[in-house]
Amino acid sequence: MAGTQAQESTADAAKWLTIVRRWCPAAPVEVPITLVNSLIEAAASGSSGQLRLGLLEDFVLGLDAQLCSNAQKINKLKKATARMAADPLRRPELRPDHPAELARAALAAVERAPDQVLSVEKIHTALRRVKPKIRRTSTYALLKRMTDSRWFERDFAGMYGLPSRTRKPYEARTLQLLRLVYTAPGHEMSTAEALAVLGWSPKLTSATASELCSRKLLVKPGKSRFRVPAEVVDKLERGEGILIAPGKVFYARPGGPPVDHSALVTLRPERPRIDPGVLGEKIVWLKTLNGEQRKDAIAATAKESGMDAAALEALVLSKSELRAARKDAAKEQWRAEVTPLMQKCPERSPLPLPKLFKEASSRIVGLTKRTFKDVLREQKVWLEQKGLETSWDAAGAPTRGLSSQNQKCWED
Repeated sequence: MAGTQAQESTADAAKWLTIVRRWCPAAPVEVPITLVNSLIEAAASGSSGQLRLGLLEDFVLGLDAQLCSNAQKINKLKKATARMAADPLRRPELRPDHPAELARAALAAVERAPDQVLSVEKIHTALRRVKPKIRRTSTYALLKRMTDSRWFERDFAGMYGLPSRTRKPYEARTLQLLRLVYTAPGHEMSTAEALAVLGWSPKLTSATASELCSRKLLVKPGKSRFRVPAEVVDKLERGEGILIAPGKVFYARPGGPPVDHSALVTLRPERPRIDPGVLGEKIVWLKTLNGEQRKDAIAATAKESGMDAAALEALVLSKSELRAARKDAAKEQWRAEVTPLMQKCPERSPLPLPKLFKEASSRIVGLTKRTFKDVLREQKVWLEQKGLETSWDAAGAPTRGLSSQNQKCWED
């Protein structure tokens, strides 16, 4: 299914993959591909698949801008995928993100700076006015989250500023030195050669090299020389990444390993995308209607947009109306399933009622325990009027397995 799809959606999936890869830089490339594919497949399922696919880009971009850690963003992505897969009418939505007081204080401090660039020390001083006992490590953690969420850009070591298109992207010193030594002949270089290329001071070069040596990414075969270990070289030549620090991975190929975009799940050509803006205007108009007029307008709009009428109705209804509609649909589905079962096994339920509810609620979206019991009582009265005595709603459903008669009813 992956390689024969529409080209316009391939570009979208590739864009989302680029964003998700930033959230898990140390993971193999198959991990973000699986996350994106699962998200697209979950959104495309159900009667509102076209609409949900059209909302995915805003969802992914909004999640990327939220002020939370990369691990939390991945968890939110997984939860949204699971919810859409379980509920065909659920849309990919984000709860409003309220920036913490410390984040607002850090942002205000950087905005007031002359070049909109500020050192960690000055940002830490500004945060202490809000939280006097804040630790330096907490300030660094906040700045990392704000950088991951594209609120800040790292301008230099210990310097953070507002995002700018003219500013050259900062690269950590450990990455610069490791790349320089790796690309040298024999993956080895002298300290003097590194100083000449990087333009650093001897003290800074020595400190950076010591940090890499402590992580076993560089070795010193002799005085004033650096070399990349053979095992690190082998991993890089196989296309694997080397973890430098949390969130920092070094690849021999710039930009990381290549991605085969044909592995991404894309939209089918016969499923056109729906413009959320145009559909939003129609939904606002539909909400002004009532009764049969609204029902007829929903059917006409759904036919015009090429989407399912039930999915469009779910968007027009208020939250309370939608809950009531889901409850009624679940009730009718459970009634249709349990009535023939009660007729086959009038004496007792083939399963203990708690187990029967658990099995039914896993299949029927919106089925609550109260609705489950109400339907049993209603159908009991209805069957008794038909001359069939049942005891399904009585206490004492079987707890020690099934009788031979109930076993046959359940298997049938």
